Order: sequence, then C-alpha cells, then structure tokens
Amino acid sequence: MPFFKQPMTSIILTVNNLTIVPAEIKQLAQLKHLYLARNQLATVPTEVGRLPNLIHLYLFGNPLICLPAEVMRLARW
Repeated sequence: MPFFKQPMTSIILTVNNLTIVPAEIKQLAQLKHLYLARNQLATVPTEVGRLPNLIHLYLFGNPLICLPAEVMRLARW
C-alpha cells in the first residue's frame, strides 16, 4: 500500500546541502515542481529530464558543473 494517497506533484528540497539527487526520482512521474535551489549539486541525474510532467525545476544557487542534455531540453521558450 503506498504511503501517499495522491500522486506527489511538488517536492521542496531547497537549502538542504544536498550533493546528489537519487536516480529513483524517476519513479515520481506526476512530479510538476522540483525545488533544488541552494544546495551543493554539481549536476542532476538524467532522470530529472525525463520526468514527463515536470514544469518547474529550480536549481539556482548550486555549484553546477554540467547538466545532462535531457535536463537542458526542459527549458520552455
């Protein structure tokens, strides 16, 4: 039995000193908003860019070195 009755659509992990985002994030297919600002992330996993419903991805304030092409494709112009 799942812990959550409703699909999780937002996760706020801002200012948590995170250094990685687990690849298991891909299991949150209904995720629309992912707040990872002001952590210690050098990159994010490719799986983030494959989340089909992701609208907002907040990464500012991280020492990012590179982002996978899948994440770069999330940009909507």
